[in-house]
Amino acid sequence: MRISDLSDKELDRFEASYRRENKTKGGRFSLSEILLEKKRRKPSPFGVREVAAKIIELAALSNDGLVTYGDILECFSSQRSLGGS
Repeated sequence: MRISDLSDKELDRFEASYRRENKTKGGRFSLSEILLEKKRRKPSPFGVREVAAKIIELAALSNDGLVTYGDILECFSSQRSLGGS
């Protein structure tokens, strides 16, 4: 069984068990793996099309055509602080 096969309830139960026992490993998946899977399942606050468009825009403005995650995050973070959603 892969971690992606677990339901949200099962992930919650495993996390609660680790926290109750004050442990980080010992089961089939570690607490870290459980938390990463839960985070992976959360929808992104940024739309896929908007991010893709921003990558194309930033790459065109870049001297070498490269864009970093930091560049993208900075753009979207500044939009949020200016009243974006």
